Amino acid sequence: MWYFKYVGVPYKRHSSDPKVGLDCVTASRLALRELGFDVPDCAIPCEEEDFVELGLEFPDRYWEHIGDKPTDASAAGDVICNEPLRGFHHVSVMVNPSEYRILTAMEGRGAVVTHLRFLKNITGVYRFKG
Repeated sequence: MWYFKYVGVPYKRHSSDPKVGLDCVTASRLALRELGFDVPDCAIPCEEEDFVELGLEFPDRYWEHIGDKPTDASAAGDVICNEPLRGFHHVSVMVNPSEYRILTAMEGRGAVVTHLRFLKNITGVYRFKG
């Protein structure tokens, strides 16, 4: 599967170059582009409050909120937001919905493909409108 090529890429905040490292947002963006979605650099959803705090408009013109939790109707490319620690928001991308596999990057672990069940405190699922 294509997404395994990112496994082991080190974590590097704000880097979009897999040769240097990735964070959860840039790993998500790369995964979405691999899946054929033309996602603008600024448009990865997390929590609307994050955008408000930064004085930015939430990119809802790009995203449809499809639920608070992934379901059997989840599709490759769905972005899953969670809050593993209070006040810390994280994003992952569904890369293999039949096996509930997600791609993300985490500090201390780098880029990983893991099972959805390992995400704690899921706060929303978004689908790119295109």
